[in-house]
Amino acid sequence: MTLKRVVIFTSLAALLFGSAATLSLYDLVVKRIQCTELIENYIDNSCTVNLKNRSTTYIQINVTPHYDLVDPIIRITFYKRFVVYRKFLIDVREDFCGLIKEGKPAPVISIIWKTLNKGSNLAEGCPMVKVKLLHLNIPMYLWLNDAYFPQDTLYYVKDYVFDVSHFPPGLPTGDYRIDIEMNNSADGKDFIKIEIFIVLTRKPASDIEWS
Repeated sequence: MTLKRVVIFTSLAALLFGSAATLSLYDLVVKRIQCTELIENYIDNSCTVNLKNRSTTYIQINVTPHYDLVDPIIRITFYKRFVVYRKFLIDVREDFCGLIKEGKPAPVISIIWKTLNKGSNLAEGCPMVKVKLLHLNIPMYLWLNDAYFPQDTLYYVKDYVFDVSHFPPGLPTGDYRIDIEMNNSADGKDFIKIEIFIVLTRKPASDIEWS
């Protein structure tokens, strides 16, 4: 990726997922989310959208892998609906674990991560292991020395809300779709695709919190 594209992607991601509160001119509602398992029996997953009010929706995603996923690569693509959905400005592949564990550059994910990390356990997911050992430290197991039992690993995103406070005044309103695909770098296979359908509208002037 060229330096120019990195700057563009970083700026756009900041607009879509900004972390500092500024003047918010838009409402964003997630209308639908769809998780598609690209390889049968590779993972268990569920995706839901919960409505808080007319202008706020929460995203929840649960993933339980059936295989250890080493260094997952994430592709993020934005689409804007004109007559049909067409790619709109951002299409990147980034090293999720490289960012979380080693601080490697990941212009889009690094900005999303500031809010995503607060409502998820994805920081534990490098690598994303099929089974983790649960340490039982309760009296009924005192007769066992270091009792560890295998447990399927659940990775989750809970109550994630898009931050629209950094959207620029000239951003087109309308229907968008965000595609997120995850790839297991160990075998090069895409194993899940998440499609998030959103509607962006301008707030009425009476609803804008002027400061």
